[in-house]
Amino acid sequence: MGLDEFKTSEQTNSPSNTGNRWSGEEKLKIIRHIHEKHGDVNRDLIGSSKKAPSVKTYTYNYGSIAEAQIEAGISPSEIDGIVECESCNTHYTNIAKHWAQSPCSQNDISDKQKQILIGHLMGDATLLNRSSKSPRMKWVMANRDYMLWLDQKLGWVSNGVSLKQSSCEVNSKLDNGDFSTGE
Repeated sequence: MGLDEFKTSEQTNSPSNTGNRWSGEEKLKIIRHIHEKHGDVNRDLIGSSKKAPSVKTYTYNYGSIAEAQIEAGISPSEIDGIVECESCNTHYTNIAKHWAQSPCSQNDISDKQKQILIGHLMGDATLLNRSSKSPRMKWVMANRDYMLWLDQKLGWVSNGVSLKQSSCEVNSKLDNGDFSTGE
């Protein structure tokens, strides 16, 4: 079954149409279809179909594409960016947001994790705290293997590694006198 076979409430003039183009079940059915066809659901796959609701629709209705996948019944182990709360064993895309909005409490940061974070702030890391995003740390001079090791050591404190430029690319820019940080 392709996305062309999905008919929206608007297209069928269904009495269930309450001004929304897709019902909740129709949106989830499309997510399941994309996952079955591609083994993944992401912004590009959703955006590439004119028959699917927009990414904005999914993030507005479910909080994120990953949360929509959970709602659609896709196993959390198959979804990128999902974290499990150790208190309630429920899966979330943003564990800090879950802790803020639920009775679950966050885990304590271990002394070793604190020492690692302080050491990096004293060295090459920068703490970024923009109003539109959660606070995060940025390193300018670090290689991918080290960042993956650090991600593993920080455990739940880390939300993964995102490499914008390799350390070789940064070194090359610095050698050429470009001291911008890429932000």
